[in-house]
Amino acid sequence: FSDQDRTDIIDLYKSVTGEGLHDWENGFFRTARDAYTTGTRTATLPLATLSSLPEVFLNIRQVGTKETLASLNEAMSAWATKSGNDRKRIAGELGLTDPEIFHEMRQFNMIVDNAAVSAADRLSDTSISSRPFRIANNIFFKSILLEQWTQFGQMASFIAGKNLIHKNLKEISDFGAAPPTQRIKNMREQLAALGVKVDEGVAYLNRNKGEINTKDPFYNDIKSGAARYTRTVIMDNNPRSALKPMFMSDPKTAWLTELMGYPTAFTNKVLKDMARGLVQYKKNPEQAARIVGTTLIMTAAGAGLNELRAMMQGKSTRYD
Repeated sequence: FSDQDRTDIIDLYKSVTGEGLHDWENGFFRTARDAYTTGTRTATLPLATLSSLPEVFLNIRQVGTKETLASLNEAMSAWATKSGNDRKRIAGELGLTDPEIFHEMRQFNMIVDNAAVSAADRLSDTSISSRPFRIANNIFFKSILLEQWTQFGQMASFIAGKNLIHKNLKEISDFGAAPPTQRIKNMREQLAALGVKVDEGVAYLNRNKGEINTKDPFYNDIKSGAARYTRTVIMDNNPRSALKPMFMSDPKTAWLTELMGYPTAFTNKVLKDMARGLVQYKKNPEQAARIVGTTLIMTAAGAGLNELRAMMQGKSTRYD
């Protein structure tokens, strides 16, 4: 443990927590930085939501196509119910109950009132210090529906994560006490990565006859694992994720690489995980196949959306 190791650990701690990081003391520099950052975002991200649509298909690499579509359908139903309740509340109706999924996600700081800030931070890097510029940023990201799409993507992924955990636990429970096959080992590793204790999960299923029981104490572990899973799909790009270089989190230097934080975090987490899954195809061929399918689907969706974006901008989509 050298002095350089100690320095590196302290620097990482400061970057993740923000402790000891200071913004420019000169008000002119801060205002100029905020103006530049806001201008960059509003000029380059008007169609960011359209480009972000394929992101939700990242669920396929973990849960498969059928389960991904089922989670999207369930999320749409929940949002439809919530929207209907909101309209009724505006009309003065009382005593309405929103779907439980909204309450569960708020427990893990998702679908909260300041989600516009989180949605902005996912695609950008610089923290805005000036209140007027923060308001302008929030209005911009709300107007392009990025906040709403982020929340919907979080919900679909949260549902997919809960279903994945329950499905894996049930298959492990049904397999019994026989020596585990490689497939069962892979499921155990997947649950361990989400912080779910397999033996406690099997006991949870046994005492609830294989059904989901939201009153059981272990259900909190399922929700926590689903929240962790959600953050591997709808990427958390802020400094606490530790997925990008420290200079991209320093308020004095982050503006130099504005809009590069998300691609960096995506590369360091998602692309590396997918590459690792392909390299280990012999160990888990099922996941490797899903990764290939995810790549093809997202590539095709991205190409189609780029065509649509070009048409919306009045550009030619023909290739000579």
